[in-house]
Amino acid sequence: MNKHAYRHHFSCITLAISAAFLFACGGDDAAGGTGQVFIPRDAGGAGGSAGTGGAGGPVVDMGPTGGQGGAAGMAGQGGSGGTAGSGGMAGAGGQGGSAGAGGEPGEFVEVPQTGEVIISEIMLDPHNGLTDENAEWIELYNTSDQPFALEDCQLTDGTSVSELGDVTIEPGGYALYGRSDDQGLNGGLDVDGIFDFALNNSRDRIVLQCGGSIVDVMHYDFDEGFPRAQGFSLSLTPGQESTVANDQARNWCVARRAYLEAPVQWGTPGAANGPCDEITDFCRLQSPTAIPNDMADGRYREEVTIYGRVREQGITDRSASVDAYGLVRGYLGFGPDGSQPQNNDEWVWIWARPNAEYDANASGEPDADEYQARLFIPLPGQYDYAYRFTVDGGRSWLYCDGGQAGSDDGYTAENAGQLTAAPPLAPCDPNPCGRPPVGACEGDTAVQYGIAGECMVGANGLAECAYPATRRDCGETAQVCIYGACYDQRPQGPGRGEIVFSEIMYNPDDPDYEPDLPRAEIRENNAEWIEVYNPTDRALNLDDCQLTDFDENRAQQSDPTVIEGVIVEPGDVALFVRSDIPDFNGGLRADHRFYFNLTNSSDTLILTCGGLVIDQVTYTDGAGNRNAARATSISLDARAFNAMDNDLDQAWCLSSQQYLADPVHRGTPGVVNPICERCVEVTCDQPPARSCDENTRVSYAPIGQCRVDGIDEICDYQETRQECGVGEACQQGFCGPEGARTPFAGEVIVNEIMYDPGAGLADSRAEWFELTSVADTPISLSGCVVRDQGAESAIEGVFLSPGEFALFGRSADVNENGNIVPDALFGFSLNNAGDEISLVCGQTTIDLVIYGRDNSFPAHSQGSIQLDVDNQDARSNDSGLFWCASDQIYLAEPQHFGTPGRANTACGGQ
Repeated sequence: MNKHAYRHHFSCITLAISAAFLFACGGDDAAGGTGQVFIPRDAGGAGGSAGTGGAGGPVVDMGPTGGQGGAAGMAGQGGSGGTAGSGGMAGAGGQGGSAGAGGEPGEFVEVPQTGEVIISEIMLDPHNGLTDENAEWIELYNTSDQPFALEDCQLTDGTSVSELGDVTIEPGGYALYGRSDDQGLNGGLDVDGIFDFALNNSRDRIVLQCGGSIVDVMHYDFDEGFPRAQGFSLSLTPGQESTVANDQARNWCVARRAYLEAPVQWGTPGAANGPCDEITDFCRLQSPTAIPNDMADGRYREEVTIYGRVREQGITDRSASVDAYGLVRGYLGFGPDGSQPQNNDEWVWIWARPNAEYDANASGEPDADEYQARLFIPLPGQYDYAYRFTVDGGRSWLYCDGGQAGSDDGYTAENAGQLTAAPPLAPCDPNPCGRPPVGACEGDTAVQYGIAGECMVGANGLAECAYPATRRDCGETAQVCIYGACYDQRPQGPGRGEIVFSEIMYNPDDPDYEPDLPRAEIRENNAEWIEVYNPTDRALNLDDCQLTDFDENRAQQSDPTVIEGVIVEPGDVALFVRSDIPDFNGGLRADHRFYFNLTNSSDTLILTCGGLVIDQVTYTDGAGNRNAARATSISLDARAFNAMDNDLDQAWCLSSQQYLADPVHRGTPGVVNPICERCVEVTCDQPPARSCDENTRVSYAPIGQCRVDGIDEICDYQETRQECGVGEACQQGFCGPEGARTPFAGEVIVNEIMYDPGAGLADSRAEWFELTSVADTPISLSGCVVRDQGAESAIEGVFLSPGEFALFGRSADVNENGNIVPDALFGFSLNNAGDEISLVCGQTTIDLVIYGRDNSFPAHSQGSIQLDVDNQDARSNDSGLFWCASDQIYLAEPQHFGTPGRANTACGGQ
């Protein structure tokens, strides 16, 4: 892109022309200059007026002859005569120059004003291996017919401000800004600049400002209808490039062109956006096209999988498997026999997912993808069924009937799928009458129904249930009837904290389900449940309260569930379940349904009544001392039934009681929770750090004991106290020589290395190296680290008196490490072919040795290499010429050589 305008030194005059001012400028040399004109852009590019004539020529000493006249001006008046030269007459003035040519507009690039540059495309959630911090990007578009400089412009989301840099955006052109300019990380993009803030994956506000003025503001929010975009950019539809239009969710869609293949990412960064409206090329109801058939009897509640195919050029033809799921959306629908599905509220639509086993090449349609949906056979009767697909986020739908032509010849009811739904063979076996009606009021009479009902086969072949009823006249006790119960007065709604979330099943599971099992599959969209508890001493009415969740990672929040007809008695619970059918929800009797998904990893539940938040709980799977919850609820401890304690992770535990036998699910839905079992699966293995109590060192056992304190699980560790001896001082929980200090460079050196123990000793257990102090005062290595080329290990409690040694080993087990007693352990391996060992304290490298044959170090197996005793300094140990193979035996069987923790021997003539 072009950079910036250049500047000249001009002398200028100002001419008033109509309502615009023109700046006509001629050069200030002797000749009349061609006019340069600076034009305010609202005035248009008029030609320049005549330039002022050049001044007369300068004084020229020509001897007896007068100086030459000035050259004719190129624009306007003639040049003045030259001043007389020494000894001569003044020269005649030059003739007036002809009118200066119209000035060319200067190369002056302004900053944009409101709406002249807008935000036109956003990648807010790169996916499939690309990270937000590297691969997010924002595209700007110049809506005008002139270039603009972005040097005085910034992008911000309110958290930080990013300068746009020395960039010019051309008329109708684009500027691209990303989180990173590394093409290996950002999706292969050549960006014009970097922005530092993160784009929220659900909602954010992006501001473009130039010269202190706002040029464009773009606010996206999935709750307001902006499309969900994971791995897809948000793309502004062509023809809506204005600051008003790009605020409207209806003008944005997900991009349908891939800019990166591996991993695939969709968008048009730095290029023109595609239109949002796009009718799907082709679709077909694939199979089956009739039910019943050889595979399905079509009986009530039987599950049948139905397939549909779709074709969209550039999307479904990218591979043999299903491409761009989410960009292509498919639904299976069914409705009355002979009816049309378009805009028909009698049709029910079911989300379809890609067929994971589909092979486009084997199917004979290499440019098509296949989707599948599960249909539970509806009430007995005649139905049509069909597919519909969209590739533009639901702006348009293509309806698909059966037959080879599919949608190519339009949709007709005659070619739709034909469903004859039949009643079950034995509707009363087993007895389905386990869901009695909720209590009701007949005037002042409260009616409650028994749990066990009597099953009869109705005229339509389905089960009909009759439940025994009990009646109580509330008027006899001067009470009122509410929802089938008698109260002194109508129960009121709860205040803040008077209803609390007490138990949550967010991950029901059925991993061993097989289609031929004599039961329904337990699924999350049927068997999730939420329980609330009333800790007060009065009945509370939840009428018109709302139950919802909030997950900031979810693209579109679900509508809240409005509660009707639920009263929670004092000290009792109410149960909310995704489905109220016991066969599907795990055998539960629900007080009310809810209609949103519970996220397995983390979610926030909110109960509001009359706009007041009654309780709010955020759970995270595996938080506190809990394991992950799978087919098990998380249960609030009975000692924590209040709105403050249920915010604490430690107040919740995994349920241990079983409420469903096949498959096993644990929890106490609809029953008040028990006290949580504590200290059951708690491992106490993080003791406090060592410390000093004056000159007494304090340490703790590595494994502790768990005890219960209310709802808290506390680990107690046995404490050991030892007073430091004479001449010692406590430092960081260790006793060491008084005055011990951190070493300076070269005061502690590497002087022996066992990198290849061999002969039955494993490198990972029996490698070691030795440090020695060449300082003249005590040294503390606490807080230092030892390193090789790839890893490091921290040092604790190692002190060295002058000339003393510190032995570092891979293992403390003498049965594995060659019978050595190390002062400290290290976790990296020593390469047999060559490696480096360094001691680093803070930012200072105390010593570094790079051993290996390439550096003339000796090679030795079953023995160490050692630094000569006469060359114990940090310079000498850099050279392999001062090292030799040890000849002292430190392990007899199998024989190994070295002096671990002892002085080296002289290398001599080795």
